[in-house]
Amino acid sequence: MSGRQDRDESLDSLAFEYVAGTLRGEERADFAQQLKASDVLQESVLFWETQLMGLQTHNMRMPAPSVWGNIVGKVNASREGGVAAEKQGFLARFWQWAPTSFAAAILVVGLFLFYPTLESQRPNTDYIAVLTDDTGRALLTALTAEENKDMWLKWELEALDEDRSVQLWAISKRDGETRPIAVLDSVSIDKVPLDEATWRLVTDAEYLVLTEEELGGSAIDEPSDRLLAKGICVRFSPDERRI
Repeated sequence: MSGRQDRDESLDSLAFEYVAGTLRGEERADFAQQLKASDVLQESVLFWETQLMGLQTHNMRMPAPSVWGNIVGKVNASREGGVAAEKQGFLARFWQWAPTSFAAAILVVGLFLFYPTLESQRPNTDYIAVLTDDTGRALLTALTAEENKDMWLKWELEALDEDRSVQLWAISKRDGETRPIAVLDSVSIDKVPLDEATWRLVTDAEYLVLTEEELGGSAIDEPSDRLLAKGICVRFSPDERRI
């Protein structure tokens, strides 16, 4: 095998590790710099993104409705006890509580960050919320990045009612108030730009909720009682952001 072939296979292997998230530290930073200037590397990364996205399946066993209650109970117990370490370790405990199939679904959600695009590099994720209905079925996943104040949306719904809108809200962990983030009229909406005000709502959110509203959204800036889905808004630590 020639030296060129060895080098190409090595770079392809690095591209796979970059997409899968196993490339870390200085190696990841060096690869990201090369990626900006190399069409070959960008094509390799795009290939592996497409392959990994193809792993998603809808034939998964959904978690029991009690899972959500257990998560909320443990989070509240941690907060009321004032144990900061428990709160910071929520993400790790979440993986232990959720059934294996649900954890696999969250991994696929994480790979959504690498959805094929013409951009050579995507920003890291700072916050994630998986919004589920009252049966535990995930309807919407929202991911945000401080770098450019965008929210990416991954829908598990095929369509929305044409005569209605759905609206995304943030419930503040500071004062418990519910405030609007965005009105969504189609599942084709996969990115919502956030201004400074809505970004602050996300950073202060304990939960994100999705409600059904009249066409155009709530006229009184308050959610209706038609709750579709709700999810805890989790902030990644700096070490957890690089997938």
